[in-house]
Amino acid sequence: MNRIKKLLCLGLCVYLFNSIHTGIAENIPNPKIIIPTVTLLVKKYGDLEKSLQEAILQADVKKINTYLSTDFEERKGVDPNSPIPRETWIQTIKNGSKINRIMQQIAVRDLGNILIVSYLSVMPNKNDENIFIVDAWKIEGEKSELMVRYSSIVPHRHPNQSHIKV
Repeated sequence: MNRIKKLLCLGLCVYLFNSIHTGIAENIPNPKIIIPTVTLLVKKYGDLEKSLQEAILQADVKKINTYLSTDFEERKGVDPNSPIPRETWIQTIKNGSKINRIMQQIAVRDLGNILIVSYLSVMPNKNDENIFIVDAWKIEGEKSELMVRYSSIVPHRHPNQSHIKV
C-alpha cells in the first residue's frame, strides 16, 4: 500500500509539473530571433576587409599596397566598361574624403585559390548611399591579394519594400 501511494504521489507530481510547465510556455511570446552564423572564412576575410578599410581611412598607401595584387582594378556598376586601375584607385583614396563605413551581410564563396567576398558597405548617416561590394581575392600559400573589386550603389528603399518585382 505504501508503495502504491508513493507511485501515485510521483505520478501526480509529474502531471502537475508538466501542466504548470506547459501553461507557462504557452504564455511566453515566441520572438523570432535571427542569430548570424559566422564561418571561419567570413571571420578571416571579414577581418582582412576591415584591415584594408582601416588602411584606406588612414590613406596608408604602403599598407594598402600589401593587400592589392599588381594588376588590381575596381569596376563600378555605373560604368563597368571603364575599370579603375590600381594607381588611379590609390590616388583617389589619397585625395578623397575618409568616411568609416560599416560592413554588413558579409558572405564568402571559396573557389579554390580564389575567394569571393561580398558585403554591404553602409554609411553611418542613413541619408547617404550604401554600396554593395564584391571583392575577388587570390590566395597563394598564406598570402591573399585583392585582384578586383566590383562596387555598385544600392538604391534606397523602404525596409518593407520588396526588391523583387513580379
